[in-house]
Amino acid sequence: MPSSPLLLDDNALPRDFAIFQRFNRQEDLEEVVEVLRDHQILVHASTEDSGEWRETTIIGSPLQPKFWLEIPASQFEKANFVLQEHAEETLSEEDILAHPFATYSRSELEQVLLEETDWNPTAVVIARKLLLRQGYDVDLPELRKAARQKLAEDYAPQPGNKLVIVLSALAGCFAALSLWIVLIMVTLGVLLYYLAGTRRDPKGVKHWAYDYPTRQLGRIAVAAMALCLLAGLLNFFWLGWVAFPVIDSWYWIWR
Repeated sequence: MPSSPLLLDDNALPRDFAIFQRFNRQEDLEEVVEVLRDHQILVHASTEDSGEWRETTIIGSPLQPKFWLEIPASQFEKANFVLQEHAEETLSEEDILAHPFATYSRSELEQVLLEETDWNPTAVVIARKLLLRQGYDVDLPELRKAARQKLAEDYAPQPGNKLVIVLSALAGCFAALSLWIVLIMVTLGVLLYYLAGTRRDPKGVKHWAYDYPTRQLGRIAVAAMALCLLAGLLNFFWLGWVAFPVIDSWYWIWR
């Protein structure tokens, strides 16, 4: 008989307990609880009519499942290994072929293995078995290495359009000398993106959008604009070298 789940008790839970899995059916919950307890993993599990959903969100409310279980965060890795071993022993051919993963492509199945912490252990085992059935290698270190290489290629800094940088710099320098603020803001925005623009990969890591020569050219262009702006301010307020036509209506503030 499956072990009866322990009820959640906020006052009794050690601080390192965390949500490990969520379930829509109590029998699924009880099966996982029994396997984990058989391997001396301490489990606290909810029931349908008791317990409190403990997961917090920044905005709004989380979608509360009917059942969930918590284990010490330090035992997540062991629990995943134990449940994958259990799935290896108990899954039948019919279970594998009836799973939605049976319609997944090779790349989709490999992605499941690469993101195994986002899937329950049974799903990871099924993805591995389906790949093996199709004759594909499931060497996880090699898959991760290939995924890192592809990610590095996809997010490698690209060379920028040097003509756009030069034209933006010329327009920005003229705008800075004449104190045309709108044009200064537009050209500065373009140049700053070439200088410091980044892209985020799916893991949230930032990568430079443009290669080093492009960023250097952008840095030179921004520095040139800064010098021209200084010269424009000196010209407008003190020296009066050149009388540029007033474009921005807010200039009256300085008069």
